[in-house]
Parts: sequence; structure tokens; C-alpha cells
Amino acid sequence: MGVFIGRKSDALGFHFPEKYERYIAQEFVDTTSGIPGITSGMHDLRVAVINGKAVWCHVRVPKKGTFTANAAQGGTLTEVDYEKVPSAIKNIVSEVSKKFTERYDNPIYSLDFGINSDGNPLIFEINDQIGFPKWEMKNRDKFLNALVDNFKSRLK
Repeated sequence: MGVFIGRKSDALGFHFPEKYERYIAQEFVDTTSGIPGITSGMHDLRVAVINGKAVWCHVRVPKKGTFTANAAQGGTLTEVDYEKVPSAIKNIVSEVSKKFTERYDNPIYSLDFGINSDGNPLIFEINDQIGFPKWEMKNRDKFLNALVDNFKSRLK
């Protein structure tokens, strides 16, 4: 699987699958306090950014008894209205968006966040390949229209 969750002292003895040449080590962040108004427990909040703006957001919650929130591995995915996202996360999204827009040609990406036990948001991951909203999701059209606008901007 390529994911080790455990004590730092045990991590050195963990054997990752040989098919990978490189790994990223990240300290475990306790997100069990949840995100006020969004989820009450462990989570991973993803914000999709297109044309420098947040266009879709969802929270992933791990299956009971696990730490992996990925929907393909049993976690649940629930769309979240961006208005409900804490302002501290919105501020980070805005700062990252400014820097990425200055440096790259209108990038499309997502940011994964967790809120630690002190209530501070942390970026877990920046993704250059983002999944599409499910057909029935409220912000599906906003997401798709932003993609079309992004593609059109590259044709000029």
C-alpha cells in the first residue's frame, strides 16, 4: 500500500513496496477534533482550485477503525459548501493561489487540509490530478465550467 501509520521509531523498519523509488515522510496529524460545522471527527478536506478560485470542496472521512480517508479505500466523501470552510483555510487557499498563479500558467490543482487538535489547519497534500465531482453534486457545473474557461484561456 505504501502508507505507514505508526510511531516514528517503528517507521525506520517499515518496508515500502519496491516499485517506488522515493517516499515522503509526514508526521501524523491528529484530526479527531473535526472541522466545526463540517465534520466531528477525523477528516481530510479537499479544495479544488481552478482559475485561481476555489470551485469545489469536499471532506473525506475514514472508515471506522482506519486512518485512510481515501474514498477508494473505504472512506466517505461528502461535498461541502465553500462558505462553510473555516476562514483560516480560505486564507491559506488564497495565499497559495496567488503564488501559484504568479509562477505557473493558470494551474488546476487541489489542496488537502486537516485541522489539528489545536484548531490549526495544515496542508497535507497538493494534487496536480484532481477527481471530478459526482454527477449529483451541487457544484459539479461550477467545477466543469471553470475547467472549460481554463481550457479556453489556453487557446488564446
